[in-house]
Amino acid sequence: MYNIPPTITKLPENAGVAGSAYGEQVVNVFGDLSYDGPCPPANFPPNVHDYVFTVYALDQELELPSSTNFPATADTLYNALVKAGERGHILASASITGLYSTTPK
Repeated sequence: MYNIPPTITKLPENAGVAGSAYGEQVVNVFGDLSYDGPCPPANFPPNVHDYVFTVYALDQELELPSSTNFPATADTLYNALVKAGERGHILASASITGLYSTTPK
């Protein structure tokens, strides 16, 4: 999700569902707007995979190029964030890292 209004100070559970009123969404690698969760390969070292979720505070909205045939994706969001950083529009960021593995210890 991106372009979450600055008046939003917290998000409820499932705020990122398709059609959410909390912000715009990009198409995931499965071709839809849903969050499909972590899916590390089984029996693949290091057996624990990091999933980093980062929130960026910007002083302007992001404009992602998209059309019906070419919707905004994680790549276009990433590139827009890089440009925002280069132009000094990122005010702050915060990250949380989750660990997940399909391989038993």
